[in-house]
Amino acid sequence: MTISLNSPENLISSSSKMVPIVSVIVPVYNVAAYLRVCLDCLRGQTLRNIEVICVNDGSTDQSRDILSEYASADLRIQIVDQENRGLSEARNAGVRVSSGKYLYFMDSDDLLEPDALELLVSDMEERTLEFLCFNAIAFGEDPESEKLASQKNRDYFQRKMDERRIYRGQDLFLEMKTNPQNHFVTPVWTSMILRAFFLKENLWFYPGILHEDELWTFSVLMRAQRVGCLNKPLYHYRVRSGSIMTESARFAHAYGCFICSREIQSISSGLDLSSDSELNSVLVEHAVKLQRNAVSKYRKCSLEEKERRLLLPMKDRSQFEGVVAFPASLEDRNSLAEAEIKQLRSKMSSLKAEMSGLKTDYKKAISENKELKEDLEAIRASKSFRIGRAVTWLPRKARGGVKCYAEHGLRYTLRRFMEHLKGIE
Repeated sequence: MTISLNSPENLISSSSKMVPIVSVIVPVYNVAAYLRVCLDCLRGQTLRNIEVICVNDGSTDQSRDILSEYASADLRIQIVDQENRGLSEARNAGVRVSSGKYLYFMDSDDLLEPDALELLVSDMEERTLEFLCFNAIAFGEDPESEKLASQKNRDYFQRKMDERRIYRGQDLFLEMKTNPQNHFVTPVWTSMILRAFFLKENLWFYPGILHEDELWTFSVLMRAQRVGCLNKPLYHYRVRSGSIMTESARFAHAYGCFICSREIQSISSGLDLSSDSELNSVLVEHAVKLQRNAVSKYRKCSLEEKERRLLLPMKDRSQFEGVVAFPASLEDRNSLAEAEIKQLRSKMSSLKAEMSGLKTDYKKAISENKELKEDLEAIRASKSFRIGRAVTWLPRKARGGVKCYAEHGLRYTLRRFMEHLKGIE
């Protein structure tokens, strides 16, 4: 929903500024084409006492100008400027200046239902929750992205949990991971968190990585004691080309999965799971899956991207080489060997087909040769053949004698002639 910046009902003056109950933190980096729609969506929320902290993460387009325009019209919007450091540090920067009771993290190219924040806060307050999960709907900008959005809606975003239950975070994680219909949905914008809980548990986003939501959501659930779920799709996620999640394979994707796997293993090792073998098994499987994702993403990288591992700190590099780069190289060799085997099998199949054809031709030739012999024998047995042979006997012998004389001389020719006469007798 688009809202006029200068409409009286939405122009917030300094004297009417309310103490925010929710701090909405929006990292902004070169999203001028979408930023107005996002900010209009936030300004149109039915929950009025919010603050919108826009962290300009070193934008080089018109994003900063748009932020200034909106901040001057609505004092609930504040701007934090920083050099480009990525989503994690932008969110962390927003938390540091926040003052709301609850924190909500939104991406700057997406949308919220108009009453989303009001519904979330109402549920958080009513059930005294530390963390609240809800659903989302993906939408695309073109046929290709719309196809991907439909797949996400079908396979990922539509989880169905017990809305009446207050979960322990670890129990919710286990239920989502073991129930095929209830996926472990990690995007940070599908949840609201109590700010005091965030600060108490030091739930800061891991800096400098992609897939940071995977680690953050896991960290929250491992610590939270009061978690709720809403099955309502309150968030609209834009699938677009050129975004971080739809770009071609980069080293950063593999490295992000590697860090998440390593940190999840570290967090899991600090938990008391002596009486919960099922959760322990699921945690191990989850970490291993992320490690395999890192290997898969690394294998898709170009040689130039793969060499970025050489720039890692020594500790990270040695671990990355051991659990990602080396297994990836083995899988590459296996794939190459499998391709060669497949090629050899194809050649063998062609050779077998060729040999089968040769055998068929050979049998056909034998058959045809047999028929030819029978024809020749029939010709030799015929009266006309015998008469022809008799008529041409003298010329043939004379020609043979001349040839023998030319090659061996008169004496040898006479001897052969006499032997021939004796043979006739």
